[in-house]
Amino acid sequence: MIDLHTHSNHSDGTDDPAALVRLAALAGVTTISLTDHDTTSGLTEARTEATRHRIAFVSGIELSADADGTIVHVLGHYINEHSRSLQDRLRSLREHRRGRAEEIVSRLSADYSITWREVQNEAAGVDSVGRPHIADTLVAKGYARSRPEVFATILGNGSPYVPSLPAPTVEEAIALIDEAGGLSTIAHVWGSARGSSSIDGYMLSQWKSVGLSGLEVWHREHSRVQRAQLLRLADHVGLYTTGGSDYHGTGKPNQLGEYETPPHVLDKMAARVVQRVSAGRVS
Repeated sequence: MIDLHTHSNHSDGTDDPAALVRLAALAGVTTISLTDHDTTSGLTEARTEATRHRIAFVSGIELSADADGTIVHVLGHYINEHSRSLQDRLRSLREHRRGRAEEIVSRLSADYSITWREVQNEAAGVDSVGRPHIADTLVAKGYARSRPEVFATILGNGSPYVPSLPAPTVEEAIALIDEAGGLSTIAHVWGSARGSSSIDGYMLSQWKSVGLSGLEVWHREHSRVQRAQLLRLADHVGLYTTGGSDYHGTGKPNQLGEYETPPHVLDKMAARVVQRVSAGRVS
């Protein structure tokens, strides 16, 4: 059972990295990747716990990128988290995310009783503060029943409370992952309610030409029909296909291991990384 998309409380998950790995072991996961948003701070803890439980570990990251006004999430697997260029850019992205979160709270405060200090308390110790922590604060104050409900209403797509997030282009995100020795994958390509249904074969071909490696096909937000279509599209463009739970703890209903990456795909990914390391392509 190979789960290449999970989140801890170092970004917008609710479990610490070690607890996440322990839960993965109980669920029967044999290979796991921690892919927190804009931070690698939980990787060491997760890797150490994975070793204790004899689970294979893949270092990861998830970056928000811009594609002509649409936010696309790009997963990076097998990254060298010590890459200076990666860490410099992540620091900048977290600063932008934090500034946006403060602006969201400022806008919300005109209609809701919410303060930035309350959000900071909700996100205590988190590197990457963002909308999920604001959502959790709204839930804690009784304005909604769950984080998904907040994202479907108050902080959903097109919400006047939510300014655009300064983000690298998809090409820039791919290049950043590539420079850190990793492999890039477009997450939940046509995920419901994400506004990314416009991603097509032409866009994917363009991204592949600058280094894109894969598509996340097996995901809770893809219907059976979409998964079949994405498999054909990935084969046409020449991309490998991954799967992951996108686990966030109690923040989402997703369960560890509910969607998996085929073992032969992981083998191909690992072989490609070995080739890249041998060629000296890790910064």
